Amino acid sequence: MTNYSDHISEEVLQNWFSSKTLADPQLRYFMATNDLPRIKPTFKDISNRLFGCDNPYHSYKPELLPGPMQYTAHIGQKTLEAIQHALGRKPSFGVEVGSFIGNSATVIGTWMRETQGTLMCVDPWCGDINMWLLGNFASTMRKVDGNPQIFSYFMNAMYNNGLTETVVPFRVTSVVAARTLKVLNYDIDFVYLDSAHECGETFLELSLYYDLIPEGSVIFGDDYKMFPAVKHDLDLFCKVKGVQLTFTGDGETWLIQKPAASAAAVTEVAALVPELA
Repeated sequence: MTNYSDHISEEVLQNWFSSKTLADPQLRYFMATNDLPRIKPTFKDISNRLFGCDNPYHSYKPELLPGPMQYTAHIGQKTLEAIQHALGRKPSFGVEVGSFIGNSATVIGTWMRETQGTLMCVDPWCGDINMWLLGNFASTMRKVDGNPQIFSYFMNAMYNNGLTETVVPFRVTSVVAARTLKVLNYDIDFVYLDSAHECGETFLELSLYYDLIPEGSVIFGDDYKMFPAVKHDLDLFCKVKGVQLTFTGDGETWLIQKPAASAAAVTEVAALVPELA
């Protein structure tokens, strides 16, 4: 039986769970020849960088689709208030990882639009295991040709809710997005992690996006009890990082605020030396 610990060092693990990419020559050249200052990006900043235009919705034509399945956002006013309380201000740039048909993006985007904030929505819009195998998702996936239509539902939702200058869709995997954001050096206020909820994948995403956010920013999500993988990976992550898990009061929605480096160091030492805990 293979003993992974004989071959995978702590240094290797640290690199895997970091948002920093091991850049190839093309990417190294891009990083060396572009000025990438630490900024809170605007909608226009992101659109120009990723799409080469001021607004990706300008060429979008809403599609006539049957109504999507009933799918209620898991976050509400209590979560928004918890984010603002933790930050001490209203956020100006946040990232949602896992957006499906856009219900939660509509809630967060509408909130951020009030102060001209920007929300980036990361999702390949291909669906998870349940969406491919369970019949109750079929009318929204509409995948008879192998191409799920959930991205069209998401885009329609942003268009119909007046969020075409607030919400930026970034149609890539969570790993690609995290490492792209690291290269771009964006200053992120929060990350809403609501993706595939797979064991190991959830821990990786928690690690990547926690590494990506600055001290004082927050990462939050839901489905703590509904999805065993989420609870398993989230509990493990909190133990590994020595961080506190809190709940916002909106169902199973949880929140972690990244502590200052000094506080994190004290927590780490206390964990290693029981008598200091």
